Amino acid sequence: MELKEYQHQYYIDNMEKIKERGRKFYQDHREECIERSKRSLWSKEHPEERRIIVKKCEQNLKKRVLTYYGGGKLSCVKCGFDDIRALSIDHLNNNGYEHRKEMKRTGVNFYRLLEKQGYPIGYQTLCMNCNFIKREVEKECYPKSK
Repeated sequence: MELKEYQHQYYIDNMEKIKERGRKFYQDHREECIERSKRSLWSKEHPEERRIIVKKCEQNLKKRVLTYYGGGKLSCVKCGFDDIRALSIDHLNNNGYEHRKEMKRTGVNFYRLLEKQGYPIGYQTLCMNCNFIKREVEKECYPKSK
């Protein structure tokens, strides 16, 4: 059973218990919940400002992850190119395609996962040129059709 199916079934089987726990949490943390609700309203009332804040947070996350996998520098580990717009995470085992299909995460969501997992080994920062050259030299490609 997939995780989403399991979670859905768990919710159905334990709906009353979950709702009661939510009511108790609200009673115990009423002020915090109200404050969080106000912040949520601010987001709805100021979508452009929220978009700017989210974009900045995502850029900072990308910088942290690329810097970590760049050996402490925000640059390609092969050639030293340092324009963040052309930097990306490369799978050292040449299994990026399969990994993306399995994880169903790309871009910022993938960076978030790497940081959450404590920067697992098996990745490096490459610029797109070095990434494409590596793909060509190592014959790394998408799975061959049958």
